Amino acid sequence: MKNPTGFLRRETRIDSAQLAELVRLVSERGFASSFEVSGSSMMPFIRSRDKVCISPIEKNEIRRGDVLAFVIGEDCHMLIHRVVKISDQGFLCKGDNQAQNIDGWIAYDDVIGKVTEIRREGKAVKFGLGVDKGLIARLSIHNRLVPFVSGLRRMKWGILNLFS
Repeated sequence: MKNPTGFLRRETRIDSAQLAELVRLVSERGFASSFEVSGSSMMPFIRSRDKVCISPIEKNEIRRGDVLAFVIGEDCHMLIHRVVKISDQGFLCKGDNQAQNIDGWIAYDDVIGKVTEIRREGKAVKFGLGVDKGLIARLSIHNRLVPFVSGLRRMKWGILNLFS
């Protein structure tokens, strides 16, 4: 398949562990990488088929609200979830669309990088990675993010129905 730049572009499907290893190697060399994600655990901020950019990050640069890529479990499955709490044990992470499930404490050695950009249909998505990320993490740790977002959706549809 040819892209507009004239270079050949080849798409290959790899599993989560292979992707994690590839992104880790790129990150360890100081470079960012990007790829298309699947899943709904980070909706509405990151959706299936969005493209995320993962950049290297130092341990002391990680803040509550940051969205990290990390490996979990013996199979080294890669997840992209939000930091909701930080302690000496590591980083407590959780998907934005999960009312209760918390990933547990993630050690820095398991962190691959930080999501620094989200692109949806070729356009940058700003919400969820800026100054709002701290509030999102606070709502998430107290299991209030999912009900809050659901309430906003209901309110949006109610307003739209008034004018239709």
